[in-house]
Amino acid sequence: MILHSLLSLKEMAVATSGDIYQYVELNGKRYSHIVDPRTGIGLTRRRNVTALARDGTTADWLATACSVLSWRRSLRLIRNLPGTALLVSEMKNDKISLKSSPGFRNYLQK
Repeated sequence: MILHSLLSLKEMAVATSGDIYQYVELNGKRYSHIVDPRTGIGLTRRRNVTALARDGTTADWLATACSVLSWRRSLRLIRNLPGTALLVSEMKNDKISLKSSPGFRNYLQK
């Protein structure tokens, strides 16, 4: 299972962005600290994105950007960035949905 697996990385970086700890609830609605630049409002979907990249700066911005982008647009983005991979976990209807890019499983510890 990906959710509780260890990563095996060499000369790579990992970054995770999401709203597990950094959010605010206003009038019964949860808003992430990650702001959608199109609306100027914190994200309301419950999503965590783990990005792998060749350096920490790329992993960090990629994790944040893919928190805002749709899954389809996130995949399109990383296809143009060699040496990157994504794992997205999203809470929907009290269930966790996991999606990973094709190369993510290559970094899971065997």
